[in-house]
Amino acid sequence: GEAELVGCLDAVVGVLHAGSPPEVKAAACMAVRSAGPAADVYASDVATMLNDPDDEVRHCACLALASLGDAGAVALPRVRQLLSDAAPAVRYGACAALGAFGSGECGDEVARLLSDPLPEVQGAACW
Repeated sequence: GEAELVGCLDAVVGVLHAGSPPEVKAAACMAVRSAGPAADVYASDVATMLNDPDDEVRHCACLALASLGDAGAVALPRVRQLLSDAAPAVRYGACAALGAFGSGECGDEVARLLSDPLPEVQGAACW
């Protein structure tokens, strides 16, 4: 049930703060993404990964926060900054997260990415 899932997620999210390798942190973010509404309580934990030096970790954190909807919007200011990230995957993730948050206040910034050099980022900006 949900209690067991939350118990497992406690252990998974614990690796985000344990100095784990980037691959492990990215996988933990994706586990949160897959958990659905039971993972809402971990939004702040995942949000800390938006500052990780690894592009894949930041990308996965954006996607996990996107899956949390309103709960993930706690990270809106930082996600907004990631629209200008050097890594295309992070820009893609930031677009996806802002779309999921339903944040109309970022519309102009997201619209700017419609001319991003990568079609994947352009597509995410359409959401």
